Amino acid sequence: MYSLVLPPKTRRNYKWQAALATSHFESPIAGKDLVTFSPNRALGFCGSPVDALSKELHGDGLANRSKVRIKALGCALYALAQAALMPVDGQVCGFVHSENNNAGKLPGRYKDGFITATGLTKELKLLEEKGWAGRYKGNRGKDYDKGLATLWFPAENLVEWMSAYEPDLTVTNFQGEPELLVLKSDCSEKKLEDYPDTGETQRIQHLLGKTNLARQQYRWSYHPLSSDGRQFIEDELRILPNWSLVCRRVFNGDFESGGRFYCAAQNLRKDERATLEIDSQPTVETDYKSLHPRMLYHMNGLEAPDDCYDPYRVKSKEQRQLTKMACMMAINSKSQVSAVKALAREAGLAYEDAEGVIATFVLEHSQISNEFYSESWKRLQFVDSQLVESVLVCCMEAEIPVLPIHDSFITTTQCSVKLLGFVKSAYRDLLGFDCRLDFGGQPDMSWLEQR
Repeated sequence: MYSLVLPPKTRRNYKWQAALATSHFESPIAGKDLVTFSPNRALGFCGSPVDALSKELHGDGLANRSKVRIKALGCALYALAQAALMPVDGQVCGFVHSENNNAGKLPGRYKDGFITATGLTKELKLLEEKGWAGRYKGNRGKDYDKGLATLWFPAENLVEWMSAYEPDLTVTNFQGEPELLVLKSDCSEKKLEDYPDTGETQRIQHLLGKTNLARQQYRWSYHPLSSDGRQFIEDELRILPNWSLVCRRVFNGDFESGGRFYCAAQNLRKDERATLEIDSQPTVETDYKSLHPRMLYHMNGLEAPDDCYDPYRVKSKEQRQLTKMACMMAINSKSQVSAVKALAREAGLAYEDAEGVIATFVLEHSQISNEFYSESWKRLQFVDSQLVESVLVCCMEAEIPVLPIHDSFITTTQCSVKLLGFVKSAYRDLLGFDCRLDFGGQPDMSWLEQR
């Protein structure tokens, strides 16, 4: 089931989670962890089942059943299927999509192949009337000063339709040549922004096109987990479609902030990534160890601890993970108060306990404390994206297949030694210091040996 559907990139939605717990909403999901995503309006189901459903919802009239409306219906169905794929125990997954007709307007360079926000809303409402989708209507008010975009969920009827017709469905990317270089506004809404074409933007676009094409020359496959994420689906091998291997670079505010590489294949769950094969060859994932705090040391001309999350080698695995979260909050936040609040929320700690964890981390790294609470992530992501670009170019020239996952890289075990050299050299050339590397662990795959 859901062999066509790739997981979306989700995140905890604290604003909607808090809203559902108030008297404004009567909800059976109140009190559960809520993760959400934004639907990709360039992807959708196609095939005879979608055509048949379109006739039922739109009628037989040509105007009502235009190609655009059928694509929008396919997009709505795919987003609902992604939400149905994700839930685990105690967690609910939905997606946010505004019903505001002015929402989601795109600059010209991003429009090609995208379903309009209004078009997607129309189809979602038709599916809601059919009983295949549910929603909690977004609003503005004294409790929601920044507004709540409408929250959508799949219904059981949608799941049954998917199970029945999956063999007759395909997933299509409506963008023939997607915009590979994306600029988002430097504000909470993260709207897509237009930009002038310059020598640098054209260089980035050209390089993205070449490295994407190099990645698509190989057959990437993986063993999927069940929808609850607890076990692998035996005897099932899924092929990653070429569109899922197309990386874009996303910048924030300007072209020296952010710039990370993103593609749909990166959203595979960690254990699924560990099963990736390239042309039937096993793979290994290599990543930079405690990359951002280490970079802050090196960008300030300082030697870094071997393990920035446990400089004194005394912490348990759980304590180290908590310190890693504290580091992320200190780097990403504008102030100490916002960092402490974010850590308390993410880790389920009392404010005083979160404050103590943050204070300990800052004390352990007093040499770079000037870098905390200043939203350093923008600069750090730009530098780590430069590392990724360097590694991708080296791999392309050496004809080595590679998939970047932000600060890590996946290639065949056969090519891993060469990749390792590129990863180390890129860091040394850019920052003047040696890096530290980690290697991804493997899940329990003993069932494969018994086939």
